[in-house]
This record gives sequence, structure tokens and C-alpha cells, in this order.
Amino acid sequence: MKTNILTAALSLLTLVAVAQKDEIKNAEDAIDDGKFAEAKAQLKIAEPNLSQVNDKWQERFYFFKGQAYSSGNPTAEDMKMAAAAFQKASEMGNDDATQKLMELKNNMIQSAINDQNNEDYGSAAEKLYTSYELSPQDTIYLYYAANNYVQAQDYGKAVEYLETLNELGYDGSGKEFVAVNIETGETESFGSKEQRDIMVKANKFKDPDVRKIPSKKGDIAGLIARIYINQKEYERRLQQWMRLKPLILMM
Repeated sequence: MKTNILTAALSLLTLVAVAQKDEIKNAEDAIDDGKFAEAKAQLKIAEPNLSQVNDKWQERFYFFKGQAYSSGNPTAEDMKMAAAAFQKASEMGNDDATQKLMELKNNMIQSAINDQNNEDYGSAAEKLYTSYELSPQDTIYLYYAANNYVQAQDYGKAVEYLETLNELGYDGSGKEFVAVNIETGETESFGSKEQRDIMVKANKFKDPDVRKIPSKKGDIAGLIARIYINQKEYERRLQQWMRLKPLILMM
């Protein structure tokens, strides 16, 4: 009796694993056909029992998930999910996922720049903040997100991000990796040398250069002050001045 139960259980696990592989392959086929919504649906079915397949299939699952959520017309949340999936696949040894992750980050920054140029500051801020969440060491994205929220007149989020920068001891000085956009002729900044070099190798940018970036502490203090004054929060403005006065005097 016990043998029969064990055999049945093993057979069930085998069937589940086969079904998972079929759903992952179906997602791959849907991606190849440009049917990204269908690919997402197949991956959602496969995900709850993903542990039933081996590491190689799990790696494929995360890579396809990254592709599905980064294709078409992805939202900032879609890009975040795609980046997390590519990161997982990359950690499991998928070199293509590593490349895709870097491209995704570059595309998100480029999309935010396009939003800025179109004066869609709220969307730009959301994408920049997502870029910061993906690379917390790149605090420059949080700074730019805050600036875009100021432009969008979303002062609550702007102050929240600016105060976070103060808490992190963000200075902002350092090096800026730039290159000229071949299509627009505009000089654009990248979060890292690696990101810039990838875009140059892709023949989308030229004339790579490095610029020295001055400290942004004064700019951050000034932005917070202007927001508090604009919102008639004079007491908070005074509190901020007393807290930052020693830092400003040292600059």
C-alpha cells in the first residue's frame, strides 16, 4: 500500500514537472511570436510550482520572464519585474540575462530622459526612482527623481526623496560618464562607465567623456527650503536650517 502511494506521488511530481516545462516552452514560443501578454500568462501558471523543475529550467523561466515584462510597452513596474527576473537568471549563470539587465537599465534611463524632454516629469521621476531601487548604490538616480518630482509639483515625494538623500549622507560629487546621442546630437549622462560603454558599442552614442561633478549638498538644502516655503511650512524650514547649518558652513 505504501509502495503504491509513493509511486503515485512520484508520478504526480513527474507530471507537474512536465507541465512546468511545457508552460515555460509555451512562454518562449509566445515571446518569439511577439505575444507578450500570452507569455506572461504562461509564466504565471508555471511560477507557483517552479521548484519542481531543475535549475536549468528555472534559469530559463527567469530569463523568459525578464523578456516578457521588458517587451512591448512596459510600465515602470513591468521594468522593475523584468530587472528582478534578469538579475535572478544572471545569478544562476545566464550571460544573456546579464547583458539584458544592463540594456534594460540603460533603456529605463533613456525613457526617463525622453519623458523629461516631453515635460512628463512625473513619469520620468517614477522611472528614475525605479532605477535607484534596482541599483541602490546609484543614488544619483534618487536625486534626479526628486528633481523631476519638483518639476511635477509633487512636493511630498520630492521632499521625501531629498530627505532620504540627506539621511544617506549623499554628496553627489564625483565623476559623470557622458556620451553624445548620435540621433539627437545631445550629450547625455549615464549611471556608470559600463552603461555608457555598452551604448557606445551599440553605435547609439559617440564621443565618450568623463566630467567632474561638484557637490550637490547645497542644491538639496536649497530645494528643500524652497519647497517648505512654497508650502508655507516655515517651522519645518527653520528646523531644516538648524539641522543643516553646520554642514553648509563647512562647505
